[in-house]
Amino acid sequence: LLLGATIVFEVGLLDDVLGHRFKVAWKLGGQVLAAVVLVAGGIRTDVLHYDVLNVALTVLWVVGITNAFNLLDNMDGLSAGVAFVASLVLLLNAWLLGEFFISLVLVALMGSLLGFLVYNWHPASIFLGDCGSLFVGFTLASLTLLQRYVSHASSTLFPVLMPVLVLALPLLDTATVVFIRVREGRPIYVGDSRHLSHRLVSLGMRPPLAVFTIYLIALGIGLGAVGLAHADLVHALLILVQALAVVAVVLILLFYERRTQPRREDT
Repeated sequence: LLLGATIVFEVGLLDDVLGHRFKVAWKLGGQVLAAVVLVAGGIRTDVLHYDVLNVALTVLWVVGITNAFNLLDNMDGLSAGVAFVASLVLLLNAWLLGEFFISLVLVALMGSLLGFLVYNWHPASIFLGDCGSLFVGFTLASLTLLQRYVSHASSTLFPVLMPVLVLALPLLDTATVVFIRVREGRPIYVGDSRHLSHRLVSLGMRPPLAVFTIYLIALGIGLGAVGLAHADLVHALLILVQALAVVAVVLILLFYERRTQPRREDT
């Protein structure tokens, strides 16, 4: 985990220093290399029947979450704050399942994120950069692979979805901006102002309120997901329906176009 995190940090640092001279393919290649290091160290999923599929899914998951937090870093305090919320939910799950070592790692990560947020909250005086956001995303993706999500009381079908729900907000934000860029014929790696945070600001929120609103959305989905480890089939389905309802609200906020009110004439 430390070796892989160091690789993605160095890749992000090169991107921060070199800018456009650092090719996108090199950045992606470095992230894949870091994910392969995890797999070689035995940190991978085992939810599928074939080992090669588990390896592919692990690499896809790690690279996807790593980039999701990179893309989420578009407003002061946003990426680090969502990472703190996700770490809090993962800590709660690890503690309830008796995973002491994972709990300690999460507490250390949360402490560093909270200390950083003091200076990254709007108006920020320091910033994550690619090296910070890639490191945070990679670390969280790795920790989700190390945790257990099943207890004796849980349904055997749905606990595996817990990390997806805990990290649903960055995943959803990434999926929507990629969809918009592809639909408009623009490169998916070129930034824009079509993220959820920008949308909330365009609806009238100040940036700090928009960021705090996203914290609450992430917390709402994540806390519900904690119950998957202890839920039977019916309760697991209720948790998933609740999460889907929150996701639907987010999509409405992202794509609803405010109508222009017709001008009334004085009589």
